[in-house]
Amino acid sequence: MGKGDFIGRDALVGKDTRSCLFGLTCATETPTAGSVVLDGDAEVGHITAGIPSPTLGLGVGYVHFKAPGDWVGRTLSMRLPDGSVHEGEIVQPPFFDQEKNIVRGVDRSIPERPAT
Repeated sequence: MGKGDFIGRDALVGKDTRSCLFGLTCATETPTAGSVVLDGDAEVGHITAGIPSPTLGLGVGYVHFKAPGDWVGRTLSMRLPDGSVHEGEIVQPPFFDQEKNIVRGVDRSIPERPAT
């Protein structure tokens, strides 16, 4: 906000700039786009994309929260379009290799896929 006055500045001053997009991992089901994320009975966000992760052996997806918050590390529920409810953990993306050692060439090992 150090660039002086501009159109829209007043709306941005004091706005919470924390992220609303996080990851969700689930051991019992793969997150599905459109699923509702619940904190108790309250709808707090929705799944934007999901896929099974053979490397992690979990379902992973992106969740967009309605409001910024301290979501990482929390266990929340997701209600899939079929009505089933599953618990998942909120994580900071990326889901795998958070230190980015593989893309930088520091770690050249190939992850083992879990047995199916």
